[in-house]
Amino acid sequence: MEKEMLTATFRGRPLNGKIERVPSGYTGIIMKEQRRPFTEEEERTVMVTHTFDKFHYWNLDKKPSADDRFSQMLDWVELSKTLHSPTEATVTSSQISNVSI
Repeated sequence: MEKEMLTATFRGRPLNGKIERVPSGYTGIIMKEQRRPFTEEEERTVMVTHTFDKFHYWNLDKKPSADDRFSQMLDWVELSKTLHSPTEATVTSSQISNVSI
């Protein structure tokens, strides 16, 4: 199922976009800094002001596609979960004896 494409303009330039969902297991957050620090060494404090589970994604002059770096990043989040999830593979003693170092 193809996601609905959105169109808009910004300063006369065409924008093409779509609504994306935050990957499952994640929550989008918006943070606000209450007070800017006086120096770079001073500790910064931010507060979460809002959360979201979907957002608008825009491209300038082209339709969003799977080739966009942003879309690839969302795919990587899902792939990363798979790569780092525990497996239930068992190794037999005959497999261990066949390993040479």
